[in-house]
Amino acid sequence: MKLKILLLNVLILLLSGAINSVCAQANVNDSLALVNLYDSTNGPHWNHKTNWLTGPVRTWYGVTVSGGRVTVLHLNLNNLNGIIPVSIGNLTALQVLEIGENNLRDTIPSSIGNLVQLHELFLAFNHLKGKLPASIGNLINLTTAYVGNNKLTGGIPASIGSVTSLVTFTAVTNNLTDSLPASLGNLTNLTDLELSHNQIKGSIPSSLGNLTKLAILDLSYNNLTGSIPSSLSNLGSIDLLSLGHNKLSGSIPSAIGTQPYPHIEVLDFSYNRLSGSIPSSFGNMSNINYIQLNDNNLTGNIPAELGNLTRLDGLFLTNNRLTGKVPNSFGHLQNLSDLYLDSNQLSGALQVNYSNLPNLANLYIDHNHFTFANNDPILVGYPDMNGDFGYNNFTFDGIEHLATQLPNVSYTPQFILHIHQNAGVLSVSAGGTLSNNTYKWFKVGETTAVTITGDSTFHPAGSGSYYAQITNAVATALTLHTDTIAYAAPVLKQNMIAKLSLFPNPAADIITVKGLNANMVSTISITDISGNTRMTIQSHVRNCTINITTLPRGNYKMLISDGVNTYNLAFIKE
Repeated sequence: MKLKILLLNVLILLLSGAINSVCAQANVNDSLALVNLYDSTNGPHWNHKTNWLTGPVRTWYGVTVSGGRVTVLHLNLNNLNGIIPVSIGNLTALQVLEIGENNLRDTIPSSIGNLVQLHELFLAFNHLKGKLPASIGNLINLTTAYVGNNKLTGGIPASIGSVTSLVTFTAVTNNLTDSLPASLGNLTNLTDLELSHNQIKGSIPSSLGNLTKLAILDLSYNNLTGSIPSSLSNLGSIDLLSLGHNKLSGSIPSAIGTQPYPHIEVLDFSYNRLSGSIPSSFGNMSNINYIQLNDNNLTGNIPAELGNLTRLDGLFLTNNRLTGKVPNSFGHLQNLSDLYLDSNQLSGALQVNYSNLPNLANLYIDHNHFTFANNDPILVGYPDMNGDFGYNNFTFDGIEHLATQLPNVSYTPQFILHIHQNAGVLSVSAGGTLSNNTYKWFKVGETTAVTITGDSTFHPAGSGSYYAQITNAVATALTLHTDTIAYAAPVLKQNMIAKLSLFPNPAADIITVKGLNANMVSTISITDISGNTRMTIQSHVRNCTINITTLPRGNYKMLISDGVNTYNLAFIKE
C-alpha cells in the first residue's frame, strides 16, 4: 500500500511539473519506467536502493543519466525479485542494461527490442523463461549479450543475424532446444559464442565458418547431430573449440588440423559418436594445451605427429577403438601432465621414454593390451603420480618396478596368462624375479593347491584340468591368474635300471643321473613326498650331476622328461 501511495505521489509531481525533487534532469517516460521496474521487482527489499523514489533520478543507485535520458542501469546482484516490466522498452536511450544475478522470473518482454541504443545486455543468472524475443534483432548497436543461466526455451531467433555489431553472445545453461540458425554466420565481429549446456538439436551450421574472429566457440553439452563442418577450419583466431558432449558423427575433418590454429589452447570433441582416425594434421597445432577426443568411436593408430605438440598439457583419448602402439614421439611432450589412453585396443611394449616427461601427473593406460619390454617404462621420480595400468597383458616384469616407484598407480588386475605344456611339465611365464614369485597350482574340483616358490614349472600328479595363481613378494597387490588346461598325464616308465640310474642313492650332497640322452634336452624335477617341486634342472649331457645340499633330509621323487617320455625315479637325501 505504501508503495502504491508513493507511486501516486510521483505521478502527481510529474503531472504538476514539480519534478525537481524526485525526477530532476530525467525524461518523464524514463522516470516512470524506472518506478515501474522498482514496483515490479520488490524494490523495498533490494540490497541497494539509495535515493530511489526520493532524490533526483540521477542520484538513484545504479542509474546513470546523460542529456536528460537514462543511459545506464546497473542493478546486478541486487535482489531484484519479480518480472521485467514491458515498460523497460521505454528506456530508448539506454546503452547498458545490467540486471543479472537476481531473481527475475517470467519472460523477457519483446519491448526490449525498442532499446536500439543498447550496447551491453546482461540478464544472466536469473530465472527467466520462455523464448528469447525475435525483437532482439532490432538491437543493431549491441556488442555484448549475456542471457545464460536462466530457463529460456525454444531457440535463438534468426533475427539475431541482423545484430552484426555483436562481439560476445552467451546463452549457456538454459533449456534451448531448436536448431541453430544459419544467420549466426552473419555475425562476423563475434569473438565469443557460448551456447553450452542446453538441448540444442540439429546440425552445426557451416556458416559458422564465416566467424573468422572467433576466439571461443563452445557448443558443448547439447544434442547436436550430423558431422563437424569442415568450414570450422577457417576459424584461424580460435582459442577454444568445444563441441563435446553431443551426438556428432562422421570423421573429424582433416582440414581442421591443416590450419595451424596459432592461438588454440583447447580442442574438445569428446563424448560424441565420431569415427575414423585422428588426423595427423593435428600435429600442426603447436600451441595447443589440451586435446580431448575421449568417448568416441575413433579407430586406427595414434598419429606420431602429436609428439610435435611440445606445449601439450593434457591428451585425452579414453574409450575409443584405437589400435597399435603409443608413438615413441610422445617422449618429446615435456609439458605433458595428463595422458589418458585407457579403454582402447592399444598394444605393444611401452617403449616411450617417460623419464623425459617431468610434469607427468596422471597416466591412465588400463583396459588395453600393453606389455613391458625390458622392464620398461622407466618411471623414476614420480612418487606422487596417479594412474592405472590394470587390465593389460603385463606380467611381474615391470610391475615389480611400478610397485616400488609409483605407490599411487594401480596395476591390478591383469588379463589371463596362458599355461604351456611340455610333455608332463606345465609352466607359465609370470615374469619378474623368479625368486619373488609363488605359484599355486590348482586342480579343478579340488580345494587344496600345490605351492611352488621360485619355480614356474609344475609336474601334475595325475590327469585333470589345472590352473594357477601367481603372487609376487614385491608387487603384493597383484595376483596373476592363468587359463585352465586339460592335462593328460603321460604313462610313467618306472626305473629302467639298464637305461637310467641314480648314484649314489642315498646321497648327502651330490647325486648323479646316469644314462640321459645327450642329443636331447632333459628336464629334471625333484619333488618332495607332498608333490611340491623343490628343484628343476635342464641337462643336455649323458650324466648329469646335481647339488642337493639345500634339500632337507627325506624321500624324494625325480621326474625326468625328454620331451617325449617321462621317467620316475626315487632317492633318499641323507
